Amino acid sequence: MSNQVICVDIGSTYTKGALFEMSDNRFIVVKRAVSPTSVEHLPDGFYCVLGQLLPGIDVRSVDASDSPCSVFFS
Repeated sequence: MSNQVICVDIGSTYTKGALFEMSDNRFIVVKRAVSPTSVEHLPDGFYCVLGQLLPGIDVRSVDASDSPCSVFFS
């Protein structure tokens, strides 16, 4: 199990996300990202934020079982 977690908030104006890492029994913010929320296609902002947090990974094609970390969104 990975010690990293991504949390994403899909808001009405911006989609925000953060990559956290567990260290000494607490989460540390490693990286943050933000993208405008697209009302035409909500996943665009979500994938943009994931792409910023996980550079070099094709986030649109990653299967949940292959993901380098857990992803939570609201």
